Amino acid sequence: MSPVDILNTPNTSDTSSTNEAEILRLKKELSSLKQQLHQQAPSPSPSPSPSPSPYPHHPLLLLCDSALPLGSFAFSSGLESYLAHHGHTGRRGGAASSFGHSSGSGGSGGPGPTALTAFLPLTLASTALQTLPFLLASHREPDRLTELADQADAAAVCHVARRASLSQGRALLAVWDRALSPARRQRPENREAEADNEAGAGIAAGIAALTAFGAAVKESSSTERGDDYQGGGADDADFTAAPHLAPVWGAVTRVLGLAARESAYVFLFAHVRTVVGAAVRASVLGPYQAQAVLASDEVRHAIEVEVQRCWNVQVEDAGQCVPALDLWTGRHELLYSRIFNS
Repeated sequence: MSPVDILNTPNTSDTSSTNEAEILRLKKELSSLKQQLHQQAPSPSPSPSPSPSPYPHHPLLLLCDSALPLGSFAFSSGLESYLAHHGHTGRRGGAASSFGHSSGSGGSGGPGPTALTAFLPLTLASTALQTLPFLLASHREPDRLTELADQADAAAVCHVARRASLSQGRALLAVWDRALSPARRQRPENREAEADNEAGAGIAAGIAALTAFGAAVKESSSTERGDDYQGGGADDADFTAAPHLAPVWGAVTRVLGLAARESAYVFLFAHVRTVVGAAVRASVLGPYQAQAVLASDEVRHAIEVEVQRCWNVQVEDAGQCVPALDLWTGRHELLYSRIFNS
């Protein structure tokens, strides 16, 4: 090979080095583009699990609604009898500023807000210890609904309070059957949740228990009083299947997705709201005073304390902690005139 040919021959080592550098540069660019694409693209879901609702408190709002057709407005939970036996009539002008205190003075008649604030802690403690053990047990094990309802019926001492509980429990079963259950079945994420995890298994068990228990209550009422019976009479306490409010509430709230502590809190708050509403209709205090009571930190704290106190109480230990309440409630039917059913 001549010297000229040698000079014109390309240097293979330099060419290969240039190619390798170009390949490395292209690989870096490709890796950078892939990383940018991965950051921009949404990550695929690993499983077809239902997406959580952006409004998880919707069922809670439904149960807190005063328009929930349970008939609670017809009951005072012994307040009317308490007022009559203590000579509390009329309304005093002072404002009920908190759970345990009233402000202001003046006006004729009985003590007004003071009477309510004396009665409210008693009925709250009594209701909590009598009902929350059954509510929490039904929420934790909804398949025991029928058994727990029977135990709640056996533990009910006062026939007036028992009748009120049965009436409202029947109403809640009707709300579940006619409104809450059909609305729940329309949402596909609820059907997926029932089959995907352990919580879904509890929901499915609750639905089955409510369906069977509701059928038993309907059969009991139609057998004892005829197929055209619509309920609501004084003999509602004679059901073979006893639909007491607390265990039915626990099963319904479990199916609706409420936590046990939320369910218990809303239940007690609804009870306080019912008693305060009865006080308004009995002219014990005015509507603004009633809202001051419900909005007070004392009421919130008292409900939290009762929920915590009854959190681990077994149904065998549930009972009346204020015996005088059974006397006041039981003597309600003996009043000369009354505007409530209990």
